[in-house]
Amino acid sequence: MGLWAKPHDDRRIIKELANVRVCEGVWKVVVTTTGPDEREMLNTNEATMTVKMVDRRFQVWQYSDSQNIEYSFVTYDYNAKRYRWWCVLADGFIMEWSGERYLRDLLEWETVKVHQGIRMTVRETLLTEDRRKLKMAGEIKRDDEVVAYRKDELTWLSELPEEHRLPEVK
Repeated sequence: MGLWAKPHDDRRIIKELANVRVCEGVWKVVVTTTGPDEREMLNTNEATMTVKMVDRRFQVWQYSDSQNIEYSFVTYDYNAKRYRWWCVLADGFIMEWSGERYLRDLLEWETVKVHQGIRMTVRETLLTEDRRKLKMAGEIKRDDEVVAYRKDELTWLSELPEEHRLPEVK
């Protein structure tokens, strides 16, 4: 949680994150999960996500819904030439993803370290030039069989709260 405790600082961020990161601030997240048939609606949840940049190379998220708080950290791995995403789940498990950029505003993510045998593939697309609207869609698999589909819509709500910003230099 050390990265989350640091203040937001988007000065001199690495170029690999500059065009794929979402806008810092508070976001509304609507998560829809469906069954093995995409037309079969199972569950829709709403959450809030706070996003900031730290240490030039990390985008960090605090995701909270009515039951859990989770933290994510996204960066670029120069050695692997891929994006990396770690998500600390409410039960303490750290899920790991590897991502590759396709086109300008599309990232495809695949789980590397999985939770309870569940693998996911997700495509993330920035929908607006100002980086304030994002959609994610993907498959959830167990033993190589699709058990669910997931669609997330993320919409920017407000500026990053002051407590997450660098103190002003006087």
